[in-house]
Amino acid sequence: LNAGADVNAYNVDSSTPLDFVEMDWDDSANEDDSPEDKANKTKIADLLRKHGAKTGEELKAEQK
Repeated sequence: LNAGADVNAYNVDSSTPLDFVEMDWDDSANEDDSPEDKANKTKIADLLRKHGAKTGEELKAEQK
């Protein structure tokens, strides 16, 4: 991020880094995540948001 990474870069599916963090939260395969893992995912999402990150859906909504 300090080097200027685009926190809203998206792939061919219009998924952003924030989408991937949130998908990982919703993934039932991750039900066994430790409290530390869950806290780290929250920290990552918070850091991305602090730097202006949005989900693909939020970016689409802004374009309307």
